Amino acid sequence: MEHESVRLDSHDGVAAIELDRPASRNALTLDAVRELLGPLRAVAADPLTRAVVLSGAGGAFCSGADLRAPLAEETPRRPSGRPDLSWSLREAFHPVTLLLREMPQPVVAAVAGPAAGIGCSYALACDLVVAAPDARFVLAFRNVGLVPDGGASLLVTARAGVGRAADMALLGRPVTGEEAADWGLVDRLDDDPRAAALELATGLADGPAAAQAAIKALLNRPWLEPLRGQLDAEAAAQQRRSDDPEWLEALSAFRERRPPAFRDLPPA
Repeated sequence: MEHESVRLDSHDGVAAIELDRPASRNALTLDAVRELLGPLRAVAADPLTRAVVLSGAGGAFCSGADLRAPLAEETPRRPSGRPDLSWSLREAFHPVTLLLREMPQPVVAAVAGPAAGIGCSYALACDLVVAAPDARFVLAFRNVGLVPDGGASLLVTARAGVGRAADMALLGRPVTGEEAADWGLVDRLDDDPRAAALELATGLADGPAAAQAAIKALLNRPWLEPLRGQLDAEAAAQQRRSDDPEWLEALSAFRERRPPAFRDLPPA
């Protein structure tokens, strides 16, 4: 199955889903995320699919939401007239995070290049993460006056602890695959993460599917409801950012390719 932004290839019980927007390093528009939801839902409901690999084309996993793309026409407006930044999260971006956790099949992320913003969230929502040593995990939302979303504020904390989450979210610096493995964000390092992820998924597909689904459900049990709550909290926080001058300054700076002048803004 092929879409404009996503490829799905199934073979011998393994579904390989690949984000396919290499010109933008697989940055995601609302339409692209909707395209991703379709194959994920189909795979989740397919009893012949026993394991899933999620990867990106062109040497990148996903560079986050596509800030250069125009907002979807149906995006609602806040009373201020500014777009509601939370709507697309609730509409499409956050359902992907939940589906990766809730689908019965184990999902293996294959991370090469950047896994930034929502891309980082999607990688860490998978059951196992295989990354290249020079992959880069980035939560640079603060650089554009926003907060982490896609569940990142819980997913990083669950895998690596509050201190590591603060390091990534407050400093916004890239964390390499090697460092991410030391932190526990990544489960395997491999120079060819997609091949290694497919090998892992093939082994999982050969295993007891019902038992593995039950294991995943048990591992989910302590934190699936907190994840839902955190996704709601992230969306609400992002909605508040819609009206904040920091976001407008960051967006202008991004488009003008200059550093944002946050210190020049009037006090809140």
